[in-house]
Amino acid sequence: MGTLLYRLGRFSHTRRRLVAAVWLAVAVAFGGAAATLSGSTVDSFSLPGTESQEAFDLLDERFAGVPMDGASARVVFLAEDTATIDAGRG
Repeated sequence: MGTLLYRLGRFSHTRRRLVAAVWLAVAVAFGGAAATLSGSTVDSFSLPGTESQEAFDLLDERFAGVPMDGASARVVFLAEDTATIDAGRG
């Protein structure tokens, strides 16, 4: 493996203009392919049949017309003086 890398390095050094031109051609080819073959982006994503998708569908149904992008909520639990929050777990 060391011999192969040595030969590659020696070749790249002695023919550095050719190597640079090949790398430039590869970069231009990939840039051109990316520019011409890329499609439009999609902002929506769904996985039908999953619980999270059902939850999103329920939110859309109950809160139609309300923008939910970046929405957050705060949940507060209140326990009686003699109970703890995890008392109902079991």
